[in-house]
Amino acid sequence: MFIVVFMLTFRHILLCPFAALYRMAVGIRNFLYDYSFCSSFTAPVPVIAVGNITVGGTGKTPHIEYLISCFARTHTIAVLSRGYKRKTKGFVLAQTQSTATEIGDEPRQIKTLYPDIVLAVDENRKRGILQLLAINRSVNLILLDDAFQHRRVRPHCSIVLIDYSRPLSSDAILPAGMLREHPRQLKRATIVIITKTPARCTADEKLRMINDIQYYSSAPVFFSSFVYHHSVIPLFSGDSIPVNRLNEYSVLLLTGIAQPAGLIEFLTNQSLSLYTLHYPDHHHYKASDMDAILKRFVKMDAEKKIIVTTSKDIARLRHISIPDLLAGSIYFLPVRVEICDGRGQELHLQIQQKIRIDQ
Repeated sequence: MFIVVFMLTFRHILLCPFAALYRMAVGIRNFLYDYSFCSSFTAPVPVIAVGNITVGGTGKTPHIEYLISCFARTHTIAVLSRGYKRKTKGFVLAQTQSTATEIGDEPRQIKTLYPDIVLAVDENRKRGILQLLAINRSVNLILLDDAFQHRRVRPHCSIVLIDYSRPLSSDAILPAGMLREHPRQLKRATIVIITKTPARCTADEKLRMINDIQYYSSAPVFFSSFVYHHSVIPLFSGDSIPVNRLNEYSVLLLTGIAQPAGLIEFLTNQSLSLYTLHYPDHHHYKASDMDAILKRFVKMDAEKKIIVTTSKDIARLRHISIPDLLAGSIYFLPVRVEICDGRGQELHLQIQQKIRIDQ
């Protein structure tokens, strides 16, 4: 344990000079926008930006899906993402048959769940917004994915997500830590949501986290948690398996996401036994990966066994060749966001007020 702590401390000290340089560069960029040396574009329709202040794993896509479910009945929504790790460039309007390679895994996940939603990817958000409005003039609300640091667009409402397990007070600037910029930039946030809040979280713990945020920002703070679907759903054909029957199965959890800890904990409590195979976030699966997954699956000594993965991973798995021995054994577990403490309506009203949807 001492050696591990020493190595982590040494690594932190070693990276501090690089973190200082990174902080300086980001600080200069923010200064230029704060004092209007660089201009920001304001769209002619309300824009909600969902982003984070740390690197990955805060649950942006499920929260985008939550906002769609909140406003889809009353507004024509368009979603714009940069389409991280896609193989295309420029503006691409998503179609129902679009692949993760063409638009990115997270946009593909959203398009699968909401096939009728207007969704596009573009690394230039201003251009993307104008293109979307030109294509569909009925759009009257735009959701920007991963856009807190994208200051070329000024959103009407900026929602910043912070992982419950990674409080600001115990983090540091890249590359010494996971912070993309100094926490004082939370002053730009309209709303802060602490995500992946465990059920065991006490009122005192929430208060400490709120105080941690309010040291830097006056934005209202909400808490959200992930609610897993009641069944795992087959990738291809077959019947779903209720979660309460997973105790009959040995499960190989296959993930290519930034923070799988919550899912690991959930399936550990539900399954007969749990094995894990983790790839980097946004990993594009290849034939060699399928071979490795197959070997790992075959080695599992169990009469009843399945592979469980995430909706985000499914977006990348749907369009590659999967061995026949695996195809019928792959399931995914959908997840949705729930606002804690019964404050969902309050959050909805806060967003309405900020983007003036009700006017």
